[in-house]
Amino acid sequence: MSLPGLDPFGTVNYGYMEIRGKVKSGLIRVKKDDDEGQKLYVYSVAPGPLPLAEHRPDDPNLEVLPEFDIQLHYLGEDAYRLEIALAFKLREGSLGEYRRIGFASNHYHGTQRLKSYFEDSCETVLRVI
Repeated sequence: MSLPGLDPFGTVNYGYMEIRGKVKSGLIRVKKDDDEGQKLYVYSVAPGPLPLAEHRPDDPNLEVLPEFDIQLHYLGEDAYRLEIALAFKLREGSLGEYRRIGFASNHYHGTQRLKSYFEDSCETVLRVI
């Protein structure tokens, strides 16, 4: 981590953290929704007809391609029993450095699509900038 000033709790010039856990590749696809315009959905790499979850971007103004690759880090269920995974995108021009772009949440109560998608995944470390 690199600090521009003396305040250890202030702005940083550069830094990273490494997260460890169940990680799997996925796809984000833009789909038209009759009620709300466009929505972003997370699919498995070998996409089936149903999405794994809905994608909630950190930056709602971020311009997205119709489809792009991501890495998902499974967190589990929240207090409302919604499954949650963090979404990361490989940084352009980097070798193995990612940035968080949002999270995936499964609103399909009782289906456990995200949990079952991660069942065969191994523990992996992601470097997040």
